[in-house]
Amino acid sequence: MRQLRRRSASGFSLLELMIVVGILMVITAMAMPRIMTTIADVRLRGAVNSASGIIQSARMMAIKDNQLRKVKYSNIASGGFMYIDSNDDGAIGATESQVQMGSTILAYSAPSGLPALIASDLGYTPATVTTIMFNPRGLPCSAANACGAGMVIYFTDSRTVGSPNWGAVSVAPAGRVKTWMWKGNSWGD
Repeated sequence: MRQLRRRSASGFSLLELMIVVGILMVITAMAMPRIMTTIADVRLRGAVNSASGIIQSARMMAIKDNQLRKVKYSNIASGGFMYIDSNDDGAIGATESQVQMGSTILAYSAPSGLPALIASDLGYTPATVTTIMFNPRGLPCSAANACGAGMVIYFTDSRTVGSPNWGAVSVAPAGRVKTWMWKGNSWGD
């Protein structure tokens, strides 16, 4: 009789385990959309920071090499890339500096469904672009002879459904590069 009592008191029944697993599955199903949104937000922030870094590198290269340097965005089969088009051929070369943005991160010249960055946010009126150039003095240019204008390039994650999150990189007329994230009702760091 004592052995029988010990066996029944040591462990959980199958019914108890099934109830616990069921509760865990419900909690996981409720949390999954928020987890996926958080992962997309982190990837977007990483892509925006990578874009900022390659833009700053292009500015430094333009000054160092005393040549016009262009930073371009390209969406190819393996995902989005930003690269410094050193030879100005419009293609990513093996020796050109580049960063992979992720296969779901897309660049835009203007955001859709929310207000763009404006002069009161930046301190200057920006041109919206997907290609950024720097002259040999490190000033941003919209064309070879039109330098000293501020610019903004926008990014979003195409996986985000409903209300997609947006990020941006601005380049001030003096060449200062800054990242921005949409906070739901305004742009911020």
